[in-house]
Amino acid sequence: MININLYIYEINDNDTTKVENFFSEYRINKITDNVKKDLLIKTEHLLKITLENEMKKSIDKLNIEVSRKGKIVFTDYPTIHFNISHVDKHIIVAYSSHEVGVDIELITSKHQRLSQRLNESENRSLIKKWTIIESYVKLFGESIFIDYNDLMISKEIIRGPFGSCYYQSFEFEDNMISVSSPKRFNLAKIIVERV
Repeated sequence: MININLYIYEINDNDTTKVENFFSEYRINKITDNVKKDLLIKTEHLLKITLENEMKKSIDKLNIEVSRKGKIVFTDYPTIHFNISHVDKHIIVAYSSHEVGVDIELITSKHQRLSQRLNESENRSLIKKWTIIESYVKLFGESIFIDYNDLMISKEIIRGPFGSCYYQSFEFEDNMISVSSPKRFNLAKIIVERV
């Protein structure tokens, strides 16, 4: 059994939205042309704080690159695996010694079209299923455009075209969160107050 640390941050409009010299070139390139500039800046600050917590040391620079499968990785810490998701007022980051996928979705009633695609009638169940699928796809670094009929979701395992993995889902405030890993895992939830 492995451990996964899941950091949950509620976006605070008073927190910094300043580009710092520790930012990765990856993030700086995304920030310059993006309408979600503040979100990207806060995500980079959160990455630094959480990586320092994981490494138990200060980090001068975040060096990030995109892998062949499209996943972002820390070039200086290849044994640290992470995944990011955000929705509305929350950013989450999961860290593990193995590959990890994570998704967060706001629980709302706006998902009617998706409910037809996934054959779900109950909204909470639909959003849970969607976050499980999204975390599965992000775990393997693949496209979300797959045939959902190829997926088999049981109580703690999802099987699909990219392989099998374990997952855990839970509600946090008005959100559904799912985390996926190739290994069984213990999940620690850590609330981050400020970035």
